[in-house]
Amino acid sequence: MRLKIPILSGRAAGWLTLTVGCGLIAAGPAALRPELAPVIGVPLAFEAAQSTGDCRQFTAHGTLHNFTIEAGTVRMVTGRPALTAPLSPMDLKGRGEFAGTPGGAMTMSFLGASADAHLTGEARLASKINYLVGSADHWRSGIPLYERVRVEGLYPGTDLVYYGNQQQLEYDFTLRPGADPDAIRVRFSGVDHLAITTEGEVEFSIGGETIRHAKPVLYQPSPQGRKAVSGGYRMRDAATIGFDVGKYDPSLPLIIDPVLSYSRLFGGNAGDTALAVKLDSQGSIYIAGQTVSTSWVPQPGSSGLETNFQGGKVTGDAFIAKFDNSGSNMVYFTYLGGQSDDAAYDLAVDDGGRVFVTGFTDSPDFPVMPRGVGVPGLGSHIGGVFDPLYGSYPLDGFVALVTPDGAGLVYSTFLGGNNADTVGGIAIDEAGAAYVTGYTYSTDFPVMNPLLIPGTTNYMNHIQGSNDVFVTKIAPNGASLAYSTYLGGVRDDNAAGIAVAGDGSAFIVGYTASTNFPVTPDAVQKSINRSTNAVAQYEKKSPIPYDAFLARLSPDGSSLMYSTYFGGTNNDAAFRVRLDNSGNAYLTGSSVSHDFANGFEGVITNGASGTAGNTDAFLAKFDPAGQLVYAGTFGTENNDVGWDLAVNPVSMEAFVVGIAGRTNFPVANDAGFSGPPKSKKNPLSTFVTAFNAEGSQVLYSVLLRGTKDDLGYGIALDPANNAYVIGRTGSSDFPSVGPVSSLQGTNDSFLAKISMEPLLEVNQATNAVVQLSWKAFSPEYHIETSTNAAFSGQKEQLNLATPVVDGRHTVILSPTNNGVYYRLRKE
Repeated sequence: MRLKIPILSGRAAGWLTLTVGCGLIAAGPAALRPELAPVIGVPLAFEAAQSTGDCRQFTAHGTLHNFTIEAGTVRMVTGRPALTAPLSPMDLKGRGEFAGTPGGAMTMSFLGASADAHLTGEARLASKINYLVGSADHWRSGIPLYERVRVEGLYPGTDLVYYGNQQQLEYDFTLRPGADPDAIRVRFSGVDHLAITTEGEVEFSIGGETIRHAKPVLYQPSPQGRKAVSGGYRMRDAATIGFDVGKYDPSLPLIIDPVLSYSRLFGGNAGDTALAVKLDSQGSIYIAGQTVSTSWVPQPGSSGLETNFQGGKVTGDAFIAKFDNSGSNMVYFTYLGGQSDDAAYDLAVDDGGRVFVTGFTDSPDFPVMPRGVGVPGLGSHIGGVFDPLYGSYPLDGFVALVTPDGAGLVYSTFLGGNNADTVGGIAIDEAGAAYVTGYTYSTDFPVMNPLLIPGTTNYMNHIQGSNDVFVTKIAPNGASLAYSTYLGGVRDDNAAGIAVAGDGSAFIVGYTASTNFPVTPDAVQKSINRSTNAVAQYEKKSPIPYDAFLARLSPDGSSLMYSTYFGGTNNDAAFRVRLDNSGNAYLTGSSVSHDFANGFEGVITNGASGTAGNTDAFLAKFDPAGQLVYAGTFGTENNDVGWDLAVNPVSMEAFVVGIAGRTNFPVANDAGFSGPPKSKKNPLSTFVTAFNAEGSQVLYSVLLRGTKDDLGYGIALDPANNAYVIGRTGSSDFPSVGPVSSLQGTNDSFLAKISMEPLLEVNQATNAVVQLSWKAFSPEYHIETSTNAAFSGQKEQLNLATPVVDGRHTVILSPTNNGVYYRLRKE
């Protein structure tokens, strides 16, 4: 069984998929084989209200329904919050709209149930869940999860067991010999109507939704197997259901097995968006993003149902999830936030598995640690003044360091001033210092050791325009601010990405509309590049035209090592930056400019890229001195954007993930994996495009797409060039393999793994020994041996623990007298 986040399908109550994993295994640079890694599944599970499985209450949360189980009652709440998905980082500045719809609540009470009935969790799962929400005294961590909940002695001789089956919530009454089935009576309260259908199902409605208990299955176990027993539901009164049981052997146990199912006119409601992904040195996968939860359950000590969503109405809570490298097992899932909206936009992971996460919060009770109190800039309180018109505070950025088990905080702090502030990117150095960047509208954003403006004696110690970029370095363990500075000009400036070199210098990317954005004398582009038409449109109050920028700050943050505009005569924006071991910087983002430096002509194109007014994705590479190595755009005639990229730091291949605006996005070497368009409506798709070190060849370009919108937001790379892609999908047919998985909410996060070269190489050395080499970080595969080339006879799994060198495992085997064949087999 896998883990834990309670979400619900539109057809069945149960635990659903947080990240959809798929992957590709390539046969070589020239072609990809459409083989996909195992799907990440999240089964139905029950969360204990306290740290042991022996307690008075369990919950099972869902995207459409939430259940609270006590000894004599089951409470169910329905509702439909929805999450607004950003299509580009510019959208992160907006707040979106709450698209939720209200639901209802009902209670099933077992009349005459024993007051001594005992509630116990059974089959404890390895995973746990953590809630770091609000002040520390309200946190709950290490909460156990179980496959089943048993109510022992509900009636004399009768137990009740709740469990999940085929993504449905089921419960069994188990009657010991001599127990009376007529004693079981279920009272429904809070429902609009209650009836037994002609098909023998119990049907009731709450909150405009029709829900059914399927016709019960009755049987008795016997030495000859299950023995069916006739029977069904019976109305005891207008609000109470019992059971009619036909002839059965009272000396044998009796099992009554109703299924709790439901139907509605539309699908799931809760939304999850994965926005960033990183790997640690062991290949574990860490994902951060935002989630809307429907945990409308009774609060401790309350007498009624809490119907107000506690995590915000737009983005909900930030989350951090950790998976093992197979993508099949979730190690933990942690909510991080307060009573209003919170979201995580980026994360970084150190060698000890600690997670640095950043984003924004609108919650005055966002969890902060005492280390931030009294240290300039590390705030213990949200900035700004509450606005009663909107019912919220101005956004503040946050920076938090999460413990390796996901259950606690090393430090956590607000970062902002008297107006809106958002942190969009984070990076860390070897000492554990955190470097963050974003944008601020605050005139009192915390400043320490500010940047000297090139060619002047003035410092960036105050805001220059309506909003500026900021760059902040936080000392290890949140002890202090090392430096914090504004960066910008007279108009809008925004940063979304940051990377840190080995010397501690910070690379910042974003976009600027300022004509006086600080640049250095050796800049590739010394002034903003605007067409006459773009300026004229701005004068007519159209959106301000802007260019991308790349800036490199000195290790102490006091000066610019280089800084340049980058773009054509229309809008261009950079969203992420990555570095290789030689100090080259790689950027991706979006461009509307036909005169953007186009080094990819003939490398990847579909002939339709660059329609006026629409964006293309771009990739650019700068050398350590800040000079352009290559740059180019790619996409369709609709809007396409490069959201994130990953770079092999040694071999310098670049992998870009983003959103394709049409189904004719250029694909290459995909061996048909992308497949034909699944919809005539041109929904958005996730693209992954890999370039060689020179930007002169596309290694592959693929689409991950279903019939609805699929949005690619993040990518990470391991030393074996496996790409781990995350994002958000609304497609029930999103490509996947492994355990059957289906979309459970209006949208789900997904996790996909793409591999690019043959996994197993077999070489015969001169001394007749055999050398096996296979790609590291591929736990879903193992080596099999056989004396039969077809592997149709005797097979044996070869378990070899070998070190990783250059992204591969290598082992040398001594020769045998028998011919032996080897293959790499996926679990």
